[in-house]
This record gives sequence, structure tokens and C-alpha cells, in this order.
Amino acid sequence: MSIVIISANECARAFELVGARCVIAADQSEAEMAFMEAITMHPAIIVLDEDVAEMVSELQHKLFKDLKEPPMIAIIPSFTKARGTRLSQLYDMISRAGGVRLRWQS
Repeated sequence: MSIVIISANECARAFELVGARCVIAADQSEAEMAFMEAITMHPAIIVLDEDVAEMVSELQHKLFKDLKEPPMIAIIPSFTKARGTRLSQLYDMISRAGGVRLRWQS
């Protein structure tokens, strides 16, 4: 199984210890290039940190429309932010799936 990690922080290099390919993207253009390159490698899993996931979300939707078997995308918490946006995204998805707004306690 091949795994590609794309992150905005050097801390993600730790994933190389388990054999994953790691790419550090400092800005949106680097993140988009790394994501397109990762797609051409046909990995089983692409792991994105929250920062990179936000940068490539539009590109991801465009590319995945044409792919027959897209890789699994895993989004991990950002290494740079104390609290990311992933919880809010999950809250919105669950609320839409259930058809009601859930109570949010923080």
C-alpha cells in the first residue's frame, strides 16, 4: 500500500519513518502541484493536513470527478493551528445528513 503525505509543516516528515512519501508545501501553488503529482502516482491513501486540505479542496473536487478509482483522502489536524476547521466541517456534514442542526457545545 502506498501512502503520500502532503503537509505545510516539516513535522510531517515523521511519516517517512514508516515508509510514506512526504511532501512539504509552503503555499497554495506548491500544494496543488504536490496534490496533482500524488494523484499521478496512484497511491492508496493521500494524507493532507488541514492547511493543505483547504488549499487543494477545489482542485480535489475537479480531479475526482474524472477519476475512476480515486485514492482515499485522510485529513489530519494541522501542525500549525491550535484548533482547526475540521470539527466544524464534520458538524456541518452530520447536521446535513441528519436533516437537523445539532447542538454544539464547546
